[in-house]
Amino acid sequence: MTVGPWRPITLKSYKVIIDELQAFARVSESLESSLEACVTLKGSKESMKSVQFSLRDSREEIIREENVQVPESTSDSSHQISWELGNDKVKLWWPIKYGEQALYTLDAKLIDKNGGLLDIQTQKIGFRRVKLIQEPLEDAEGTTFLFEINGIRIFMGGSNWIPADTVLTNISEKRYKALLQTMVDGNQNMIRVWSGGIYEPQVFYDTCDELGILVWQDMCGFACGVYPAHESYVSQVTAEVTANIKLLCHHPSIVIWCGNNEDYQQVLQWGGISELPARKFYEDIFPSLVSKLTKDDVPYWFGSPYGGSKWYETADQTVGDVHEWHVWCNSPSGEFYQNYDLLAGRFVSEFGLPSYPDPRTVEFWLDGAPESQRYPQSPIMAQHCKAGSFERRFANYMNENFRMTGDLESYAYLTQIMQSEGLGWAYRAWRRQWKGPGRQYTSTVYHRLSKDVHLLRNQTTEILEINIPNPREPANNRIVARDLTHTVVVNARLSDRHGKIAAYEASNWPEPFKYLQFPDPQLKVTGDRDGGLAVTLTLQVEKPAKGVFLSVVQDNDLSTGQTWNAEDEAAWGDREFNWSDNALDLYPGRATRVTISGNEEAWKSVWATGLGSQRSGSQQLKVKIRYMGNEKGTIFDVQL
Repeated sequence: MTVGPWRPITLKSYKVIIDELQAFARVSESLESSLEACVTLKGSKESMKSVQFSLRDSREEIIREENVQVPESTSDSSHQISWELGNDKVKLWWPIKYGEQALYTLDAKLIDKNGGLLDIQTQKIGFRRVKLIQEPLEDAEGTTFLFEINGIRIFMGGSNWIPADTVLTNISEKRYKALLQTMVDGNQNMIRVWSGGIYEPQVFYDTCDELGILVWQDMCGFACGVYPAHESYVSQVTAEVTANIKLLCHHPSIVIWCGNNEDYQQVLQWGGISELPARKFYEDIFPSLVSKLTKDDVPYWFGSPYGGSKWYETADQTVGDVHEWHVWCNSPSGEFYQNYDLLAGRFVSEFGLPSYPDPRTVEFWLDGAPESQRYPQSPIMAQHCKAGSFERRFANYMNENFRMTGDLESYAYLTQIMQSEGLGWAYRAWRRQWKGPGRQYTSTVYHRLSKDVHLLRNQTTEILEINIPNPREPANNRIVARDLTHTVVVNARLSDRHGKIAAYEASNWPEPFKYLQFPDPQLKVTGDRDGGLAVTLTLQVEKPAKGVFLSVVQDNDLSTGQTWNAEDEAAWGDREFNWSDNALDLYPGRATRVTISGNEEAWKSVWATGLGSQRSGSQQLKVKIRYMGNEKGTIFDVQL
């Protein structure tokens, strides 16, 4: 149990200071920018002369500055500026893939009568306009629920964020940045800071600003509960929320504040609840604070999920946002993930399927356990899976989709395939509901953040419709019953007129996978050292291969039978490899290239010496490759 302050506490002595700097970067409907900034001073005014405001760009060039005098006679402790910047002095801040993440530095300097510096406060800001659009649809019930940034409506694909470590002090700034970078690498553009967690430190929001990740910010501390609203509690919560809105409101990445997580939902889900006292917060105090402290710059939403004809209804697919947990959670046996296309809402702010983590993580918590404990249903494995009824749910989904196995490594890989296929299908199906103005039936997908979940770019445009090809006619017109079923794998690529692939390819395999006889793809792998700290692998197959997952064999890998220790876990982030692509479907007739990059620590950890092993002046890298039909994987010695 972790209780108490975990961030630095400082004691500051002063005669005069800038107590608070508030910046409001505004963008009008015509996309012209303006800036309001206000400082609150504290202490003796005898030595004060002025507050100097300045706005700098990323090249440290001053765009505008102004001195505001501080008269000794005034009792006013607040001093402000208001600048009209038009559309040529500053650039707009855009989400990832939509434009530049232009950021500016606002300095407020308190100057004494001799021209000396008494105090300084600084904030990084960006100029963007955000609107939450809820408007009637042309040919369906309900309304849209979507975000418009700088006049552009954007389909959101992202993750829910929970604290990255049970012990909060274990999360370094480097780890925050690395985790958020995986979102960008995985084609995600929005993250929801879940109410059951914490208001994250500035490095989290700074990184989102820099990367162009949009943030849905829940009011933390209001999750899955019935909270009181007596006077002392109202006072305490109001002070906490006020402080955090002021602390975070200058971040351009934050595009919505939300009152709670699943508190309204409990009225029907739990039963026996007739009223929520905390509606006073969700429907009165919080929206008033957001409006006042952001100057109506950011929208507010009562709760997640929320929307329906009655205040406590949260499952209406035609309005607001929904948490789609019919798959995995809400049905006794779990809805088929193949039915995700029927389960969309206007904004799906939670859904998902679990999986086992990276094999190295499994090996870490096994901690040298004997072979007798290395199976999916062992006590050690049960101890590390906290989801309710997880064994029954995993059993249902794994039995429905895959051949049963007791091999731990194979089972872990198959759970990851299940997660990838389920989330991938949901994303593709719901993305198809984004059909233009008046027909934007679904505007987002949100799952639990996982390092190996990559959302593919839009692959949903209807271009071609053909019949599935039939198998060859049987000899002598003799049809045998066992010949009536044939496996057809569909693969499509979008190329330009010169044959160059212009978009990611898409494929479809028959499901459930347990019925398929996966062929030996006759996989061939070659490698080239790119110089420096990168290697490019070229993969070719003679027959289709499903779920090809590559990993470099390192010195503490499940494949080697060695175990991890605390030092390995602490250094893991420094020894990670980055892959240009992974979890691939491969097809005959073309080569697929994947680049591996890592720092020196990562390459030192590969199996053997240095970058693989040295042989006759060349180098050899050990790469473990898994695919459907070879779930335990094969280690390839790749000559470089």
